Amino acid sequence: MGKGDEVYHNVNERILLCEVLRTASRVLNNTRVSHKKELEEAIYGSNSRARFKKDCTVTLKGACASGPLNGRSVFCKYFTRGHVGQGGHGCFAESLFGTFLCVCAPGEKEAGVRNLCGVSVTEYDGKTWSGSWVKDNSDQEEVLFKRVLDKVREKCIEESQMESDETEELGNLKKAMEAFKRKIEAEKDRGRGYFYLGGNGKTDCSGKSGKDICAAYQMDKMDNKAEIPWVGKIERALSYLEKEIAKAGTGSSVTTTAQFSPEEFIPPREPVESAGPPAQNGPILYKTKDQPEKREPETEIMVSTESLKGREKPSTKRSTTTSPITDIPHLVTTPEEESLPIIMPQWLFLIGLYN
Repeated sequence: MGKGDEVYHNVNERILLCEVLRTASRVLNNTRVSHKKELEEAIYGSNSRARFKKDCTVTLKGACASGPLNGRSVFCKYFTRGHVGQGGHGCFAESLFGTFLCVCAPGEKEAGVRNLCGVSVTEYDGKTWSGSWVKDNSDQEEVLFKRVLDKVREKCIEESQMESDETEELGNLKKAMEAFKRKIEAEKDRGRGYFYLGGNGKTDCSGKSGKDICAAYQMDKMDNKAEIPWVGKIERALSYLEKEIAKAGTGSSVTTTAQFSPEEFIPPREPVESAGPPAQNGPILYKTKDQPEKREPETEIMVSTESLKGREKPSTKRSTTTSPITDIPHLVTTPEEESLPIIMPQWLFLIGLYN
């Protein structure tokens, strides 16, 4: 191991975990309610053991909160047999957020690590996590945990463009999971019976040295595979969601959390350059600033010469005393009709009056 290896640690591990976290968070934020629990527990942990919150704080319950078996090496090694149920074994290694702490939280100052997971250890103000988790020092470690996860969130959950196709989102998560599994399987230590993420694969993940900052998962000797709780939960959620998409048809749209006002989808009206009112092809669905006020259509009285030639004077008279010309229907007879246009020429009017 060269000098560079002593200074920079777990950069590739952080990149792999970040990609899983990014893609899993996208699917979680845009998936159906029925499958949220599996994804939430994979990312944040179980409510009955170690549960991380979105503000990057952690709540410990049950065996994770009590007993002597609660040091870093215990929290970061997950057992499937032998130590199951004893103390806090695997409390952090069970979730994605917890795994970040095992791989990215600084260990003892003498470990010789200057940069961990792409972050300078000086940003943690000398706070460390190693060996046992002593209650008297728990406040310091809680501050450290929150700061480490804040750095993780800055690097992994920055807002990025959402994919519009649900199938593509699931495909991205599946690729991230496959890359992670290839990494951890390539570095398994068959002799010690664990799969390691970070470290040198031969230690207890206690944080006492630069080689000892890691997460470990017990291997099943029957099939040489390891059970990683958060990996299993994500894969089950992926399987459920892929089946639902297959039933509904490929290319289903993601139900996003963003809310839009209907007005945002109404295109703006083009300005009308002509002096007259614009022609309308249909009803107006929304009113714009330049829209003219509604008014009644103008009435035009069309009179032909032929109809006037054979026309007789009416035999009845109006009950009121009026000028003789008021009996002609095309003339204004009331004040309300003053706005109506008279389109018949004057000479045509005289023919109708005297013939």
